[in-house]
Amino acid sequence: NGNAIDATIDLGRATPSAFRFKDLYLSGTANMVGLIPSGAVTIGSSSYFIGNTAQGFRFNNAADTSNLMILKDSGDLLVGKSATSFSTAGSRLTPDGGGQFVVSGGAGVEINRLSSFGTILGLFKDSANVGSISVVDSDPTGGGGEVLIASGNTGLKFDDQVNYIRPANAAGALRDNTIDLGKSDSRFKDLYLSGKASVDSLQFAQNSAATGATEAVYRPTTGEIAFKANSIERMRIDSSGNVGIGASSALTTTYLSKAFVYTASGANFALGGSSDTNAAVLSRFTSYNIANSNSANESSANFYGVTSIESIVVTTDSNAGDDSGGSLLFKTKPEAGVLQERMRIGSDGQLTSSVAGGVFETRSDGGGFQYKQLLDVATAGATFTGQSTRGDVAAIRLYQTATGADGGYIRFDTCNSGSTTPTEKARILSD
Repeated sequence: NGNAIDATIDLGRATPSAFRFKDLYLSGTANMVGLIPSGAVTIGSSSYFIGNTAQGFRFNNAADTSNLMILKDSGDLLVGKSATSFSTAGSRLTPDGGGQFVVSGGAGVEINRLSSFGTILGLFKDSANVGSISVVDSDPTGGGGEVLIASGNTGLKFDDQVNYIRPANAAGALRDNTIDLGKSDSRFKDLYLSGKASVDSLQFAQNSAATGATEAVYRPTTGEIAFKANSIERMRIDSSGNVGIGASSALTTTYLSKAFVYTASGANFALGGSSDTNAAVLSRFTSYNIANSNSANESSANFYGVTSIESIVVTTDSNAGDDSGGSLLFKTKPEAGVLQERMRIGSDGQLTSSVAGGVFETRSDGGGFQYKQLLDVATAGATFTGQSTRGDVAAIRLYQTATGADGGYIRFDTCNSGSTTPTEKARILSD
């Protein structure tokens, strides 16, 4: 009847094959819904496919029930999916070179390098290599080798045979004592280990409540450990178990520099300093009572001190390091008072004890003991008193003859019965 019929008449038949046309040659456009070739489809160099704008160009399964691949009009190539959503399983290649691979319950990307070891995945920026993931042949068991993640000279090797993670470069060569883990302005937070940490030194960062420079614990030499505060070594333990506090030279036998030394052999303690100045303090043992609060009785730094033993330099020249002597001082603190020297053992062995108004000492000429009453009056001298639990019983008094005069006498005092006050019974005069 001459009416147009759309999408109804076939050009040949798929079966039987005897009813198919052989070749189709077109110089224009073939506008079709689908293409089901049984042989090759040859497209000339200047030919192309034009897909539906909304649906794109689709490749379906044999039953024509699902899309296997879609080339979208936007240039996206979708495999196993019909939507570009990143939450839908399937692959997407974008015309700008990007790609998305979404798998439900499996590996998103699997890369297999056959035959030789080397780079599995290369990373580039503006055609310049910036990193890689490789497999290197350093497995002693002959297995699959080690995975290497690297950027130039900085990388990590993962060895599942011996459970190692080691620093290396992009070629797989190990890099010892070269790569840092973190930086001062980009630190890791916590480190948890179940075994030991083998380190050259431990340097402690300043915290919010402290001030100062470098504090560290390190090994200065084999068998020794040292402690540094304010960038200076303050304490060392040597291989023999000796402990030195104050300076790196504290453990030497020839020089002690403001140091405390504990010597394991013999369990000795030593305090030392360095000075060419006469009477300079080399060491001091002080006992403190931190319950004291009256700082007016002593310097603000030491008002807690109640007793002290000091070692001082004795020298008459500037060669204290070669031939200086030393004296030992004993100090006590009276209540509501300050530390005061009470007794001294001089460098010559003389013993001197200071009390209120006088000095008790050994004579430098070896003549025994003497007491000096630092007065010039008739009663200046010394008194030796005997006591019982009831009080004084007798006394011997060594007195100056008179005020402003040389000479002296000895007076013998005893207590009468029922009295604890000695009275004079005899006297040996100066003549």
